[in-house]
Amino acid sequence: FQGNVRLLVSCVLRECRQEITQARLKPQCVNCLSNLGFAGLQSCANETQAQHEITFGLLLLSKHPLYNATAKEFPLPSPSVYSRGYIQAEMKTTNGGGLWQVACTHLYPRVNGATYSGVYASALSENQNNTWVVVNAVGNSPRAVIMGDMNHSPAVAATNVQPLFKSNYDYFVSSDYCSPYARRSDAECTFCKSNPLNVVTNSSENTIVDHVFMRVDGTCPSSKATTARRIFTENTVSYKNQTLPLSDHYGIEVSVTVARAPQTQGKSGSVHFTFSSFLCVLSFSLTLFI
Repeated sequence: FQGNVRLLVSCVLRECRQEITQARLKPQCVNCLSNLGFAGLQSCANETQAQHEITFGLLLLSKHPLYNATAKEFPLPSPSVYSRGYIQAEMKTTNGGGLWQVACTHLYPRVNGATYSGVYASALSENQNNTWVVVNAVGNSPRAVIMGDMNHSPAVAATNVQPLFKSNYDYFVSSDYCSPYARRSDAECTFCKSNPLNVVTNSSENTIVDHVFMRVDGTCPSSKATTARRIFTENTVSYKNQTLPLSDHYGIEVSVTVARAPQTQGKSGSVHFTFSSFLCVLSFSLTLFI
């Protein structure tokens, strides 16, 4: 493997899956190995040093109170070394906006230049299952937002954005959600081949995989009620004589104006919210601000 951790992990997942799952390696061990690679093998073997608890790498932040927050794994048909999942919570607004169901997630990606080693028929199938689970978990709440790196994209001809797992993107749309940024005719990529951090992944396509999907009062809010933009596109991080962006993904920020909730004490009018989704490359954590 000549020190290539990616090749080692790919081989282990492909050839040694049964041994790993039967051995029931501790999450700390799996996460330690995946993060430290060859250089950390001795450290990972020492259980007193292997304190890296495996997590989804998700974070949900809000200016409004969150209640009944849960973190759940996506169900798998058989054991897997790695797991993905989502955080879900109720957001009780303090400005008359009513009750919202909010969730953040990071769905299964397409595997570039490698053989799919998951427990479904394909990467598309696993992403599809993740999509179904998180949409159905949020349920029929009239005001709902699902944010994150969905790893599926629509096509936007004007900006050369290519589709990716588009049938899964369409499932959100058919469930009365919309991605206000992605539906713009001039929407640009959030995962871009021009991003200098994507040299490592050898990305050859431009896609919009980062979304703020929302449903307001049971339907997709109109374009007049929303504004959406791409954020964190500037190269601001100095590293080894380079200036780089914050992440290999650009963020999305969506603002929406909604009618004041009917139960608000005698008040009418509208209220305003801003939701942002951003994938931080340094910690591989999804950071969401509401």
